[in-house]
Amino acid sequence: MKFDESTIKGETFRKFLYYCNAGDVQSDFFGHYGVDEAPHFLAMAVNGKYQKLGLAGKIFNLAVTMLRYIAQEKPPPTYIKGEASSNFSKKIYARHGFVELFDNPFDSYKIDGKPVIANTGVHTSMTFYGLKLA
Repeated sequence: MKFDESTIKGETFRKFLYYCNAGDVQSDFFGHYGVDEAPHFLAMAVNGKYQKLGLAGKIFNLAVTMLRYIAQEKPPPTYIKGEASSNFSKKIYARHGFVELFDNPFDSYKIDGKPVIANTGVHTSMTFYGLKLA
């Protein structure tokens, strides 16, 4: 991920982007699959009053199904890139056959000696995934 640091006003968000970039570099999705572009799932979230209904999984399934259909119609193979930072979204990626490329623990990435991401409860890392569709 490339970003112009001067355009990011919030220090917390800038540090978060550094964390994401470090994991992206370590996962080396594009080098791993030998491609230079891919659909990218970046975030999954469901409003609290609609959680535990399986909505994120259903929406994710529809998106993957749509991409599989497109991949069948338009070779060469299509790959999907994605990241998950909650235990719930990690289960969804695993259920769909995504390959874990890198797991970046929140407490392992520090700036000025302090973790960039803290107080996440049971969610302890961001995992970077890839999937070959066709």
